[in-house]
Formats: sequence, C-alpha cells, structure tokens
Amino acid sequence: MTTNESTSTTLNALSKNVFDEWDWTYTTYKRREAEDWVDKAPSSETAEALLHWAKDHPFLRVVNSVVPPGIFPEGVAVSLNDIQTNAPRRKRGPRIIDDDIYDAFPQVRIYAPRGCCVLQLQSGGTTTLKTIV
Repeated sequence: MTTNESTSTTLNALSKNVFDEWDWTYTTYKRREAEDWVDKAPSSETAEALLHWAKDHPFLRVVNSVVPPGIFPEGVAVSLNDIQTNAPRRKRGPRIIDDDIYDAFPQVRIYAPRGCCVLQLQSGGTTTLKTIV
C-alpha cells in the first residue's frame, strides 16, 4: 500500500466515523449525498472554480459582503465571498463544529481552510476574482 492509498484509507475511515456519529445523534443530513462529496474537489485551482464548488457543496456556504465605497478607487466595486462551513443540525448531543466538517471532507480542509475568501473586483465591465486566505 502506498502512502497516498494509506492516507486516503485513513481519511475515508475518518469520514465514515464522522457520519456514523452524526447518524447516532440524529443529525439532519443526507448521508448518501455526503458520501458522494467526500473526495470531490474544485474542477481547477482558479478562484472561479473554487467559488462554484463552494456554492454547490452541501456542507459549505458562501457569504457575500460588499466593501463600502471609498476604500477602493472610484468606479471599482469590490465584494468578499467568505467560504464558511455549513454544519447540519443535530437533534441531540453537542452542536457540530467546523472540525467535524474538515474531518469528514478532506477536500474542504485543502481547498477551503478557515478564513478562505474570494475577492471580487468589478471595474469597467470586467469582473476579476482572486482567492485570499
């Protein structure tokens, strides 16, 4: 067994353990859908692909915040798209913390660490996206 296979097996076991705990505590989520997302990553490493992947991921949410005028030059509209974990609700036991999401979905840990944002700049009819952490 190679190191990558061993790591993948460990992560899949960790994902399974998290999902088993969620089932035991009557967490409201779709296990089949969650299992499908365990190894899904953005289609490329561009900011556009990351933002699209985060919006589609059932355990992530994107919060858009507009930067007030006057901070950037006139005619430039700027917004921050903050990528956050979106934990399912639990009927008993402690609330689910973002570490559970990072444990269950290794690609989230890689591509959407805490503080990951996509900066959106609009100027002169063009839109530019940049990933910042």
